[in-house]
Amino acid sequence: MNKFRSAVLWGLRIALPCAVVYGAILCYEHLIATAPQQSRAEPGERAVSVETRIINRRNALVRIQTTGTVVPVEEVVLQARVSGEVKKLNPNFEPGEIIPRGEVIVRLDRDDYRLAVRQAESELVQAEYNYQLELGYQNVARHEWELLENRDSISELEKTLTLRKPHLDKVKAGLESAQTALELAKLNLSRTEITLPFDALVLSRAVSVGSQVSTQSQMGVLVDATLFRVDATVAFDRLRWIDFPADGAPGAPVELYAAGELGDSVKWHGRVSNMVPEIESLGRMARVLIDVQNPMSGQIPLLLNSFVSVAIAGRELQNVFVLPSPAVHNGDVVYVVGDDSRIIFRTIDPIWRDAERVFTREGFENGDVIVTTDVPSAVPGMLIRDVGSRTAP
Repeated sequence: MNKFRSAVLWGLRIALPCAVVYGAILCYEHLIATAPQQSRAEPGERAVSVETRIINRRNALVRIQTTGTVVPVEEVVLQARVSGEVKKLNPNFEPGEIIPRGEVIVRLDRDDYRLAVRQAESELVQAEYNYQLELGYQNVARHEWELLENRDSISELEKTLTLRKPHLDKVKAGLESAQTALELAKLNLSRTEITLPFDALVLSRAVSVGSQVSTQSQMGVLVDATLFRVDATVAFDRLRWIDFPADGAPGAPVELYAAGELGDSVKWHGRVSNMVPEIESLGRMARVLIDVQNPMSGQIPLLLNSFVSVAIAGRELQNVFVLPSPAVHNGDVVYVVGDDSRIIFRTIDPIWRDAERVFTREGFENGDVIVTTDVPSAVPGMLIRDVGSRTAP
């Protein structure tokens, strides 16, 4: 009996788990068979959002942008041409001040030079007296010569001495020397007052009232306050776009901007004046000179040795398409928007290019819409969505 019960229990232990597993399998198959079926849709094409610009033919001015350094056109190291004591200084002879042209900048002690003039005048009077006196002797000598009976037998030297020709030459030389001495004395007197032929901006002063100066003494440094110059570097191949002064016509107009934080808020105007006839040894760039009139006027003056941004107005191009630089990819490819809002690749031949704009004459029609946004991995036919279209300025 016990054996029978044990066999039944063992049978149940095996049969029940098998029944549970089998039932689970049946349930799983039922659930799979009765589960709702979902259809798989194909993904739609995604449009890339871009900004665009409408372009049309127009006339546009080339602008050559570069940098330069402000330098003086006229710079003078003030030195005395005579020695003496400084008696008076112009009140504006201070760094940063401007002394109008013709005003006395430094006046030296004049007493010695006035006395030299008076002495030279006295010597001139004496020389004129000697000359007039010798002219009288000349008349007497000629009269005596006429009275001589044996004139034909007298040597040339005796004749010369008899007519007092050497005496006349001597007094003439003395007269000319006295005249020259007087002129020199007056010139030295005038040199005790030092002036300049332009409105002078004082950079430095090295003397004071009471200083003793000589012809080697430096009294200060001054520059022409009415005209500064900008020494700018330009790529050699861009010189052909710049108008230099010729046949009375002025050079190209130039706008100058302060470097640093001031940027475009401070601007000066100038004109191209000349070109240095050599190429820089390091950058292989040409040097263009720009003159700036009245650089000290305005709220902020143009400072010497300052570094400025330069925009030279070049020649005007007729009937060109002006493209923003970000719209040109790989140097010559532009993305044009087709009627179906898909990208068309257009290759151009630029005739001018700078940091902001590219000019071309071919490749487009008036009213074409170009993409101004950088589209990574763009391909022809890519669908785009215009988020802002405007006409090129």
